[in-house]
Amino acid sequence: MACEDYKKIKSPVKMAEKAKKIYEEFIQSEAPKEVNIDHFTKEITMKNLVEPSPSSFDVAQKRIYAL
Repeated sequence: MACEDYKKIKSPVKMAEKAKKIYEEFIQSEAPKEVNIDHFTKEITMKNLVEPSPSSFDVAQKRIYAL
């Protein structure tokens, strides 16, 4: 749900802020609500966050749905 809300953001500044929050809450190691994704997916997601776009979390989101 966080990723779907993220995709609706139009402002690059707000997108970057939301991306950081999603990463800190769900993706980084020892995050409060860490999702079970492999290291490869985490690396791709981190690289995508250098320049946030609506598709930054697509790979991670697909992996999570596949579980």
